[in-house]
Amino acid sequence: MSMDANRLAFAKTPPSPETSTAHSPYRPDIDGLRALSVLLVIGFHAFPQIVPGGFIGVDVFFVISGFLISGIIFSELSARDRFDLSDFYLRRVRRLFPALIVVLFATLCVGWLFLFPRDLVRLGRQTAAAAAFVANLHFWKQSGYFAPNASEIPLLHLWSLGVEEQFYIVWPPLLMLLWRRRSLIGLAMAAIAIASFALNVAYAQHGSFSFYFPAARAWEFMLGAALAWRPDCGRRSDETARRWREIGGLLGLALVLSAALLLREDAPYPSWRALAPTVGAALTIWSGRDSWIGRKILSSPIAVGLGLISYPLYLWHWPILWLVRIFYPAAGPAIIGTACCVSVVAAWLTYVFVERPVRRRFRLAPGRVAAGLIVVMAAALAVAAIFTSDGFPGRWSDPAVRALLTYKFDETPYRVRKCHLAPEQGPLEFASECFGDDKSAAKPRAVLWGDSAATAIYPGLRAQNDGSLNIIELTSSECPPFIVGYIPLANRPNCGSVNEFVVRTIEETKPEAVILSSRPEYDVDYDKELVGTISRLKALGVPTVVVVGPPPFWPDALPRIILRNYFNRPDHKLPDRVPLTPASHAAALELDSTLAAAAKHSGALFVSPLRRLCTDDGECLAMVDGEPSAWDGFHLTTGSSKLVAKDIFDALGRATDNAGD
Repeated sequence: MSMDANRLAFAKTPPSPETSTAHSPYRPDIDGLRALSVLLVIGFHAFPQIVPGGFIGVDVFFVISGFLISGIIFSELSARDRFDLSDFYLRRVRRLFPALIVVLFATLCVGWLFLFPRDLVRLGRQTAAAAAFVANLHFWKQSGYFAPNASEIPLLHLWSLGVEEQFYIVWPPLLMLLWRRRSLIGLAMAAIAIASFALNVAYAQHGSFSFYFPAARAWEFMLGAALAWRPDCGRRSDETARRWREIGGLLGLALVLSAALLLREDAPYPSWRALAPTVGAALTIWSGRDSWIGRKILSSPIAVGLGLISYPLYLWHWPILWLVRIFYPAAGPAIIGTACCVSVVAAWLTYVFVERPVRRRFRLAPGRVAAGLIVVMAAALAVAAIFTSDGFPGRWSDPAVRALLTYKFDETPYRVRKCHLAPEQGPLEFASECFGDDKSAAKPRAVLWGDSAATAIYPGLRAQNDGSLNIIELTSSECPPFIVGYIPLANRPNCGSVNEFVVRTIEETKPEAVILSSRPEYDVDYDKELVGTISRLKALGVPTVVVVGPPPFWPDALPRIILRNYFNRPDHKLPDRVPLTPASHAAALELDSTLAAAAKHSGALFVSPLRRLCTDDGECLAMVDGEPSAWDGFHLTTGSSKLVAKDIFDALGRATDNAGD
């Protein structure tokens, strides 16, 4: 990420091997494209409502990496007819380790000072995975509906380093093998790209695999490698070729920017959608430094300067945003913008005081510098491994506080992947236990239908059931119980078939009651969809429909909110109740009233977890039966689920009494 000495005052160093080789002279426009890539990623992380598809910046990085690194390999093979693998990996150590070591140690120090034990354990595991360059595999293993939110994972962005380095374990040796049969290199790149792209598309609905695995990302590196293999393709000096390069540069930049502005996080990705940013990046690189885009925009001093620090900027921005959101969960644009500026300053300081000195020393003694960096990285890995023990709850002396600090909700009653389906599961994967304890018609049946909000109610329903009701649970991740005109989320393709299956089950089993519950956070006219579902159920002859309103929604995991409240109280006592913010409480009351009115209008019963768990002035139960009332931002724990379930059974009892009268 270096540049010509006359570009910026702080960049008084010659171009590095990564941007200048005999095969490919230094390209300032590549640094500018790097700058655009990292700004898109930061924009997505900081202001997703403005740059909803900014995550494509990583795809652009992969194309750039494939172009530059493959160019280095081709250059050395052409010049010497051999390639020094040890020297290549030493240079990768020099390039990646210095800034990464600083960021990892800084994040570990912050974690020790501010994180609760469970979060510190998680940070230790992330750090160890990042230090070993397997963060992508770690996060793939940890992915799932009940995995932590991205905002709770300070090193999540380092998955891309894992993908890149795992690719470069395989790619250079493969090129060395193919070099004696150079005519096969182009064919091999095409075969890898096609196979990788097909794998990526085939597993698009299983987003974690196609997102995190190098095999499904290799085609993006191959686009860049193809440009490095045939750098003169279409680069004639005549006016027609120059005009085509101008068009290619404009089209390429337009594809990258349109993808950043039009793509959405909830759509399957990479899939075929990644073609726009990757082909756009390839076209931009192909157009060259002399095109108008390359000359006027990407080679401008500001763009090149940001490209110079793009690697440390990428490393710093997410941990800094994570830290800000710990202390300011509802941080506004001013605070988030300030955090982004701090990231730029941290990146520049890292470049000036870490990367450049290491680079100078590396020229004098590459083996010693690389060995030292490896030792320090091993130390970071060792410290991270120690942190994964128990998170050191002994930092706090109060047993009640330690119990809350180490609290982990047992998700077993949720019956995930059995009765609460994951996004990739279809309705035929509901387990037999989901259809109740008594498959005969001996007991009245009640069907619990909805998303994870409904799942969170099931433990309470089961605990409160005296054996007189056969409870059927059919719930699915981010799949609300809507059946009239609802278009499921793009990343929940099975939602429609799941809901159709539930309707057929209701039609066949003829339950005495259907209980509807879901998060009211879907981009639909929620009460209208709810009325449509209730009407359909009534038409099927369901005697009683119970609509369960939303629980309190917290800006962070409730256990952490309780602890922050504890640390801020002068008496240092764990609170029984915690207030919602006035704005959150007002919005929750309005939504609760809207759903209650819709239920009443449709002839359904309404149960309000909000009014059960919170007072009229917004003070909500924090602890129930010795555990938090919610284990994250809204999912009920067993104790609070019992309270809501009691209200549901009371409502069903009143409905039965009224029917008898």
